[in-house]
Amino acid sequence: FVLKKVNITRIPGSCRLFKIYGILTMDNCIIAGHNGASVIDSSGSKDISINNTIFENNVVTDYAIVYATSTTGNAIVENTVFRNNTGQLGIFKVSKKTNVKNSKFIDNTNVIGYGGAISDFDTLNVINSTFINNKAAKDSGAINVGYNRVATITQSTFINNTANTAKDDYKGDAIS
Repeated sequence: FVLKKVNITRIPGSCRLFKIYGILTMDNCIIAGHNGASVIDSSGSKDISINNTIFENNVVTDYAIVYATSTTGNAIVENTVFRNNTGQLGIFKVSKKTNVKNSKFIDNTNVIGYGGAISDFDTLNVINSTFINNKAAKDSGAINVGYNRVATITQSTFINNTANTAKDDYKGDAIS
């Protein structure tokens, strides 16, 4: 499934925008104003590649803006902006080997879960990315790394991220 130079704005419906079982490639897209289920729900074992894309002002009422449950395949996010999004379980929640490079996560909110920007349950590499004003109801204002998992974060900036908006003794304003 390939999306190239696609703009989808102000989608008030309650359905998922994309339910993917195979490879997903997004390049130079804008997804803005969606209000409903996940923008991308991938349960397939294939790769997800998101490049030069903007996710902005989306409100997800079930899982996450990008939600990938399969533990096989890779997730690659480059030169992408996630700004002012709200997700029930997060913004970018994946169980894949994930590489995030030159991307920005700004003013996002995870309403009930862990990780205000990213929640990853496999191997996570973040390079030269920015995390500003992200909030999580539980642990990890910016990035949540699954139990006993590996994360490498290089040349990245974390400013004013907040965990524990649920006030339930959670921790890790930036990473946990």
